[in-house]
Amino acid sequence: MIPFCRTHHRSFGLFHGVAAALLTIVVLASSTAFASGSTWPEALLATGEGWDPKRPDLQDSIRPGILRGDQSIYHRFIFYRRLLGLPVTAEDRDRLLWRFKEVKQGEDHQDGPEVKFTGADKIWRESRLAVPGAQELPPLDPFRKYRAYDNDVVDPICFDDAYRTATTTLNQRIARKGADHPEVREWLRGQDQVFANCEGSGRIPELLTNASEDLKADRAYQRAAALYYQNRLDEALVAFREIAADPASPWHRLAVYLQARTLVQQALACLQEARVHFEIRRDMNDWRHEPPMPLPDAARRRMEEARRILFDLLKDPEQTELYRAARLMINRIDVQLNPVEQADALERRLLAQKLSDEAPIELEDFIILMGRGKNPSCLGQWMSLFVSKEYDHDIEAMVERRPTSEEVLNRWRRDKTLPWLVAALVITKVGDAWLPEIVAAAEQISDDSPAALTLGWHRARLLIQQNRPSEARNLLDHLLALKNMDQISRNLLTAARMTTARSLTEWLKDAPRTLIYIDFIEGWSEKADAPITDSRWSKVDWRKELLKRKELHSPNPRYFDEDASISLNRDFPLDRLVEIVRHNSFEAHLRRDLALGAWTRAVILERYDAVNRLAPEMKRHFPELAEPIDRLTQTTDDKERNFLAAYLALKMPGGRPFFDSGFGYLYSPDKIGSNGGRWWSGPRKKREQDGWIEEMFRRNHKDLLCNSCGPHGLTVDPPALLTTEERQQAKRENERLSNTPGILAWGGARIFAWEKEHRRDPLLPEALHHLTKCGRYSFQTGDASRIAWKLLHDHYPKTSWAKKTPYWYENKDWGE
Repeated sequence: MIPFCRTHHRSFGLFHGVAAALLTIVVLASSTAFASGSTWPEALLATGEGWDPKRPDLQDSIRPGILRGDQSIYHRFIFYRRLLGLPVTAEDRDRLLWRFKEVKQGEDHQDGPEVKFTGADKIWRESRLAVPGAQELPPLDPFRKYRAYDNDVVDPICFDDAYRTATTTLNQRIARKGADHPEVREWLRGQDQVFANCEGSGRIPELLTNASEDLKADRAYQRAAALYYQNRLDEALVAFREIAADPASPWHRLAVYLQARTLVQQALACLQEARVHFEIRRDMNDWRHEPPMPLPDAARRRMEEARRILFDLLKDPEQTELYRAARLMINRIDVQLNPVEQADALERRLLAQKLSDEAPIELEDFIILMGRGKNPSCLGQWMSLFVSKEYDHDIEAMVERRPTSEEVLNRWRRDKTLPWLVAALVITKVGDAWLPEIVAAAEQISDDSPAALTLGWHRARLLIQQNRPSEARNLLDHLLALKNMDQISRNLLTAARMTTARSLTEWLKDAPRTLIYIDFIEGWSEKADAPITDSRWSKVDWRKELLKRKELHSPNPRYFDEDASISLNRDFPLDRLVEIVRHNSFEAHLRRDLALGAWTRAVILERYDAVNRLAPEMKRHFPELAEPIDRLTQTTDDKERNFLAAYLALKMPGGRPFFDSGFGYLYSPDKIGSNGGRWWSGPRKKREQDGWIEEMFRRNHKDLLCNSCGPHGLTVDPPALLTTEERQQAKRENERLSNTPGILAWGGARIFAWEKEHRRDPLLPEALHHLTKCGRYSFQTGDASRIAWKLLHDHYPKTSWAKKTPYWYENKDWGE
């Protein structure tokens, strides 16, 4: 144990009122979070790995959906209670799911007190202007920023409740003495100094000698608050104790509670210091077998003292407004001091007939305790089977003690409860001796059961894995006919049914899936006519790009999910792709993207018979290219074909010889840019001479159809409707595509050859312009950009394309 601790550790922030006190105690763990996030919008359709929804309301329909490990603990807890037949009221659900929204959307503070900021600082800034002479303040930043462990870290310091209490206090002082009273102005000056500490630029307000007793009491409280904000916790504790001992102070009741809060913060400093030493030692050993970190003596003493103060507060009939805050903090302290007893108490409360108002916090405490070495209870064992990624740091030990398959089976045989039937079916794989027993039990569960969709998914999974596609398809048809199903579950069931397709028509029916939401963009819902707003992490206004997609102006647009795109790229030969493009079963935007991908594939493979069959569809979606497309389909000159193919590829950089899931190339298809998957950019470093396509097939797509649904998911196998010869043909085509160089080499050779013999071709200046510009964004080395620029200015200097091309770009492999 650590025999000492320093008390200058960063704080959670001091809240100046009862409501603030309630929120202060949300966690007894580190309050920091490392900033992260992608700036590239993604269309999420429910399959794949690590699908982590930020819109929990989409998952909580009348019929509970398919249970998955990437759901939050709040969703899985609701699911567990429903499986047990315990009530979950609308208020319970909203309280739990709003807590999840605060955790996931709380300005990236995933490890700390995730409090929703609602603009109280703005109200404070406006209210303080009622005092004559008060200067307008810029928006207050409630997050202290610093560097730690080579990462940018943000630490929440000042929360909304602090500003609300300050606003209330100011209004009371103005009502009593008037806005222009000297003591009101002095109070405001001191409060501004306190809040300046939130951003690290404040100071401690000075003591007052010639002032009223009320203002002296206010100033004493302001000084204590400022000391707390500055992490001078020893001094803050002394200050709060002095205020608590003064019954004449209007702050003495709150100061009693804040003594305990400060002691807890000191204990956290000890814990943080001990954790650093513990992690260093653990890194030198096998951490999976390292016992949980013991509570340092210094931290224990402070928490025990805080606990005594809080119990005394509960006995005080004059402190009723702080009872709830005190009880919550006692519970959080007991997580540290009495983990075994607290875990048992928490489970009893979580599985009571009626949930308490603090159920979200109680659930977090319970999970933390399960991850700190406490032997998992029934609920803990069940939760450990469905691990949520965002909580892995809290439940590593819990995951290590997951029940084995035999333990799960024995638990179900003993209890015969629905949660353990679900668990038993989830962990069952083909070849397990108990498979018939578990499946027979699952078949007895009615369609109106909260477990119906999860059990149905896994029954279908086992049928597919047993090579019984017809039975699986019948079951999936039945499930998809059920009403009141959330769209995520419908997409997952549709993905499973696609694996049973017996014809191209059946396969194409299930390949597109309804958009659930757009990741990394706020304000999006399952309806595509909802407002699209910019990502908080990106300087690019993605609205301008996304709104070019006309399908997003209509509700519920559909896209190909990862399983469909993988199969299209890997398994389908070009002739089948042409058949799919000409199939009249897709929305316009899907037919457009399919046509462009198949067309690009055909021209690279020099399959001009396929090019001719795709030409009508290309002209329908890209009428501006009708003239060069007609010229390409009419010529029989191979060199002219090659030139026109390169020209069209440069005109449509969004065209690629493979098919994307979701949005794919977000830019307009005729815009050359640095973002998006650009097949024409060439290999990054010389390590990938096989190009971009083969990299796609090297990815691990095991259990792609809902990786988080369980340990034995469905893989993306070649559709049964394709013959062996067709799959082999697709493989040969992909090998050739993989060996195709980027646009500078592939297109440059064709354009330069044509320019040498047909210098008067009217398309050449434009082709040379685009080729020069591609040099700016390509990973490929070579002189193509310089050569194209020189030819353009030497042979076509008076054209508009030459004027648009003042520079050429040195091509470098960016990965070198």
